[in-house]
Amino acid sequence: MVEYAASGELLDGIDDLPLPDPAPMNAEAPSRTVRAAVLRHLLTETKWTVDPKGVRLRRLRISGHLDLEAAAIRCPLWLNDCDLDDPRPVALDFATIPVLVLNRCRLAGLSGSNLASAAKLDFQDSVFTGALTLHGARIDGALECRGARLGANQDGISLSCNGMNVRLSVHLGQGFTARGAVMLPRVNIGGELICPDAHMGANKLGSSLEAPGLRVGGAAYFDAGFSAQGAVRLTGASIGGQLRCDGAHVGADANGNSLLCDGLRTGRSAGREPRQQLAGRRRDESQRRCAPRRRLQHVRGDPARGGRNCRTAPLPRESHQRCRPGRRFAGRQQAQGWRPRLPGQRIPSRRGGGALRR
Repeated sequence: MVEYAASGELLDGIDDLPLPDPAPMNAEAPSRTVRAAVLRHLLTETKWTVDPKGVRLRRLRISGHLDLEAAAIRCPLWLNDCDLDDPRPVALDFATIPVLVLNRCRLAGLSGSNLASAAKLDFQDSVFTGALTLHGARIDGALECRGARLGANQDGISLSCNGMNVRLSVHLGQGFTARGAVMLPRVNIGGELICPDAHMGANKLGSSLEAPGLRVGGAAYFDAGFSAQGAVRLTGASIGGQLRCDGAHVGADANGNSLLCDGLRTGRSAGREPRQQLAGRRRDESQRRCAPRRRLQHVRGDPARGGRNCRTAPLPRESHQRCRPGRRFAGRQQAQGWRPRLPGQRIPSRRGGGALRR
């Protein structure tokens, strides 16, 4: 392994490894073994030379606990079709790493609180018997979890990312499966949140996705076969693009709520086609703020008081007049209804003394 790392070549253990199984171990697991202590020394110490391509391993068994807590990892780590047999989760808390790729690997779990990655974190098609924890992680690339299968901890949580910051997108689709809930409170995503064909369980409170205060720079996709056993909470979230929920199947929590969007803000429309299925009710106390814009349709008020209260409502495309709620206009009203006037046009005053300008 040391020689391969010095040359930047891929160390391949055996051929024809089967797809990872949800069980921790099986009879066809990799036969060649690398000790976790040796791998840690290779990643953190400068005694052995490592190519800038990093350490690249495939179809190997890694024995022992891979403990990289608070370590400054000097090169990328690429593990493909590897089996980490220790029952404890991989420790990456407070660590810094250029690139971490675990594709089609089997491991007990991963703890990466306050992990700093200079590029992406890639867990595609990997199987975690426990939870994946990324509290306060800083990822300068993307978080890739396509096709990953996650277990859950004792609280029923599979993916916990409180306060995580991702510069690019978060991918939780293409067969992503979580036995428990996915927690994304106060997560900041610079790109998009992509969750098509994702399947999420629920925690003890009946929630499948908890994302209060979520910030997404682009769009959020919960369509194309997205399913959640419990409720989806997006309270106080801000989505810069569109929110798509076409074809989603969402369960309900103990209170009968399926989709909670109090205070949700979107840069564009929130798409929901009729085939979306909600097991409970949808609560949305801020539908005006969810809509991209509102247009003036008519005005209401008491003409005897010299004005009308202009409220917002949908307007046909042929009109382009805008107003904000609560705005009042003084002037005479026509019998057929109020008609918008151009800016700067003189309006006769009912009280006399000249005209008003808008």
